[in-house]
Amino acid sequence: MKWYEILPWDSEFFDFKVARIINPMMSGDQLASTLDMLRKIKIRLAYWPANAVIKDTDKTLLRYGGKLVATNLTYVAELAKSTSPYADNQVSEYNDSLDREAFIDLAVESGKYSRFNRDANIPKKKFIELYRIWAKKSISRERAKKILVIREATGELAGFITLSGDLDTGRIGLIAVDEQFRNRKYGTALVSSANSWFTQKGYKRSAVITQEDNVAACAVYEKCGYAAEATSHYYHFWL
Repeated sequence: MKWYEILPWDSEFFDFKVARIINPMMSGDQLASTLDMLRKIKIRLAYWPANAVIKDTDKTLLRYGGKLVATNLTYVAELAKSTSPYADNQVSEYNDSLDREAFIDLAVESGKYSRFNRDANIPKKKFIELYRIWAKKSISRERAKKILVIREATGELAGFITLSGDLDTGRIGLIAVDEQFRNRKYGTALVSSANSWFTQKGYKRSAVITQEDNVAACAVYEKCGYAAEATSHYYHFWL
């Protein structure tokens, strides 16, 4: 049984072959066998979103250069039951001609808890490039259907949220609030406005993926009616 998939985009971006192990519940022997196969076909980096945490002393981790780089939480809200505790008339639709570089810089900042930033084997410049691409594709609407922003009274960009959706589920992509403007409930305002937009578009629920150690983001989602539905422990294996 084939328990992996080659990732063409990631492979082109990093300039070496990248794969994802698709079975989240493998035994140690199954994982080792799969990693041996990936080595044979010259995979350099393998992602594994596992259902459980493996001990740091596990022989498979040590043998194959594996490391836990992030624990991702999938938060979900039933929109009919979600709350909008804080609305702000400073939230508006993003004007693509304004603040482009500020938007991109803020997008990079939003990724500081991501596995691509936490993996010391990934050069910092590649992490930055990855999030710059994500931001640009959001602006071009390849990765977003809607972008909402919040501004200071001076017009300065304070934060943003990117939105998309499929079937009955709205999805939050990137969300960020500039560090100098935090503790003003801007994150809550952005998520509340996102929930309102999803409801207007007929989505029944909303989902977002964040990292367990991004405590501030988790608190915002929970305040807005989201609950953690799934957990993935992301391992990177350098082969």
